[in-house]
Amino acid sequence: MKPPLLLPPLSESEQLALNLGLRSPDAFILRRCQILLASAAGNKPAQIARVIGCAPQTVRNAIHHAKNWITSPDPHYQLKKSQRQRFIKLTQAHADWVLGFLDEVWWSRLASASSP
Repeated sequence: MKPPLLLPPLSESEQLALNLGLRSPDAFILRRCQILLASAAGNKPAQIARVIGCAPQTVRNAIHHAKNWITSPDPHYQLKKSQRQRFIKLTQAHADWVLGFLDEVWWSRLASASSP
């Protein structure tokens, strides 16, 4: 039997963001925040589903994708992150290539085989 799927403890900023989401006019955001806060409190997916009125699989999906959702509201966050990592590895394989990123996380980072 698999262990229950629970959200790890939330940071203060994550907790604040989820509490703010409870006042959202968007039903999707409201429900997701309810699910994540209940999971962080230690409730199992089946218990959360009964209280909120949705399917247990909906709760499991929300918890499974929670860390990316909390980290970035961009739905393509994980895809972009994996593409960045692939480009960095490719650059490291070619000593004469240099790769720079222009977004808020990678603006000043240059990846090349010769730099540490």
